[in-house]
Amino acid sequence: MKKKMITLVLAVMLILGLTVGPAAVASAATTYTNNIYNVTTYSSDNVANFRTGPGMEYGVITPLSNGTTLRVTAVSKNYNDGLVWGQAVYNGTTGWVSMLLTNVYDMETASVASYDVTVRQQENLYLRKGPGTEYEELARPKNGQVLRIDRTMVNSWDGRPWGRTTYNGVQGWVSLDWTSRNSSATYNWAQDVTFYNNNYYGVVGSSDGFVNLRSGAGLGYSILTPIYNGNEVFITATLKNSSDGLVWAYTNFNGYAGWFSIDQTTITSMPCASTAQYNVVVQNSDNLKLRRGPGAEHYQLVGYIPNGTVLSISQTMINSFDGRPWGRTTFNGYTGWISLDWTYRQ
Repeated sequence: MKKKMITLVLAVMLILGLTVGPAAVASAATTYTNNIYNVTTYSSDNVANFRTGPGMEYGVITPLSNGTTLRVTAVSKNYNDGLVWGQAVYNGTTGWVSMLLTNVYDMETASVASYDVTVRQQENLYLRKGPGTEYEELARPKNGQVLRIDRTMVNSWDGRPWGRTTYNGVQGWVSLDWTSRNSSATYNWAQDVTFYNNNYYGVVGSSDGFVNLRSGAGLGYSILTPIYNGNEVFITATLKNSSDGLVWAYTNFNGYAGWFSIDQTTITSMPCASTAQYNVVVQNSDNLKLRRGPGAEHYQLVGYIPNGTVLSISQTMINSFDGRPWGRTTFNGYTGWISLDWTYRQ
């Protein structure tokens, strides 16, 4: 009877996706992300342990001396030790290091930004070594302090938008949740500015059957070649043209390098988006729209999603043009992107 009971328990655990033995430890570590962090290790003990798994309970592969450079390609939150761990390869071996013991010096998947924010909740905001609460605190900017943001990203573990800045000569990251964007001071709509490095793939789908690739980002520039519906394009920069009111995308197509209006393009994938796995609840139906891509410049798929609707987010990113965090989701059979500003995390 006891053997049958054990067998039944194991069967139930398998159905629920649970594991037993050493692998059970991994069930306490969740939420991987494809944000690529370039870090150096730092510990007051002068070493950071490189472990076989994302947690203190895993064995040590080797100690890493301070200043060791790593390329972190995934992170995981371990609910046993409360730490966020980063996965990297060191000397040909894959392992994990506590992100608390690293300094971020570059993020390959961060978006280029150029705008100011003002600190509005000093009690919650810290300048940190990296884009997440798992990083060491460096300073505490005061309420009313204006900070220039030059990089942005969404941390897929906590779902928050983060910005890189410099405060009192120290460079670090702040949670943008506790700031207000100074759009009037930093974004001049009379200027054609704001490139960003959010690279993504899109498929042309115009009501005319094509879009024109032009020599510049505006209707006044000469036509290089048409791009017909169904063609996939790789977009490496965008620009807001104040004259025609359109957002233009830069791409290479059939040997031509130029610009086309992005409003009739469906985004198929975003290499720099962060993988996510959490739910949000709609709290402002008047402002929330489901769009083809992560930005208000993209075509609207659904114009009204009722307040209280629960949506599952699968990817996140910050649009450096509007500075907002966006999430990829599906609603009523349409897959697209929503501004997370009009939702709260469940």
